[in-house]
Amino acid sequence: MRDATTEREKNKNLKQEFIALRDSNSTTRDNLADTDETVALQTEEIESLKCKLAEQAEQSDNLNSALTLQMREANIAKNELAELKKNMEAALEGHSHKYPSQALKVHQVICHPRGHKHQILKDLLHPRGHTHKTHMCAHKLYQEYLATSHHNSLMQFP
Repeated sequence: MRDATTEREKNKNLKQEFIALRDSNSTTRDNLADTDETVALQTEEIESLKCKLAEQAEQSDNLNSALTLQMREANIAKNELAELKKNMEAALEGHSHKYPSQALKVHQVICHPRGHKHQILKDLLHPRGHTHKTHMCAHKLYQEYLATSHHNSLMQFP
């Protein structure tokens, strides 16, 4: 009888262990299913982040290209400005009232560096971007040109 009681207790203990293992296994399966779902969501999120990163890289490349283009344009403008300044300084050197046609050319270079000849008098009185010294040199040369011109009454300043 004792053996039967001991066997029953063993069976009861084994049954309880089995139930505990079954519950543990069920919990593990649930946890594994949750983990699989979490991994799937994280994989989707990673793919989404990869797409966003690719878009940002493309935008960055576009911005870099635009910046490079603007830097080239700025460098070209800087070189053109340096060349214009050099030409203006060269045009001002050595000219005096003995050369009224040169004074006219110098005035046109200073006030109209791109070859525009309209509104010279207006530009002479209201220079755009010229220093006071440069403007006064052009004004002086222009006045000398007008003073020495033999055809002052017949000529019209362009």
